[in-house]
Amino acid sequence: MSGNKETYDLVVSLGGNCAAAHNLRYKNLRTAAYPFDWTYFNSDEAVYKLVDGFKDSFNNYALKENFKELPINPEHPDRIQYEDTYGKIVWANYFRYCENNDEDYAAVKEKLDRRFKRLIDEINKSNKILFIFSTSFQIKPDAFCYLSSCLNEIYPDKDIHIRILSFNCEKDCIYENQNVKLYCYQRKISFQDFSTTDKEWDFLDSIKLSGKFLYNLKRLGIKLLINCVPLKVLRSKLRRKYHV
Repeated sequence: MSGNKETYDLVVSLGGNCAAAHNLRYKNLRTAAYPFDWTYFNSDEAVYKLVDGFKDSFNNYALKENFKELPINPEHPDRIQYEDTYGKIVWANYFRYCENNDEDYAAVKEKLDRRFKRLIDEINKSNKILFIFSTSFQIKPDAFCYLSSCLNEIYPDKDIHIRILSFNCEKDCIYENQNVKLYCYQRKISFQDFSTTDKEWDFLDSIKLSGKFLYNLKRLGIKLLINCVPLKVLRSKLRRKYHV
């Protein structure tokens, strides 16, 4: 089976909703935290804006002056959700309700800047790349074809592929154009897509990461080091940070 798998140097979620990042983690394909893992968008405007982001290393994303606070989400009552009016996305699970929102923003912005830098650095180090999207609404392929075309101009020496899972569509179908593949499903996105997995995500089983042995070895080393930390609270924070 492993001989039939398609190998990529980098597999990353670019958002749509959190299901993409969750399923990459569930399938053991998420090797690090990236900026769009826990975001969502409601229109293809966000996909078009990604082009500007890649061109300027996302310097205009997550700026406080572009934030619009959204009503409380009952599923995450301890979090403030902000619409990024520049990037047309929602930062869903990053900001806590706290007494000092300015301090919390500074900490989150620093974290996101690290993740943006990591994304750009990993792209530059990789040859074959797969970007994953997931949407809870029907979306047309045009924006993703445009993104693919622009990425080929920005990174002419990279082999970049895009896969999109779009739920709540009129019919089940697959659209394919060069390196863009859009899977449309009639069913609505469900809790299972965010908690375990479902058959629509089985295509990830045919994907393999190059350098996975070294990645697993690194994770094992980090896990052993964290287990040596005496404070339980600190161990928990480190496990969350390094996903071990």
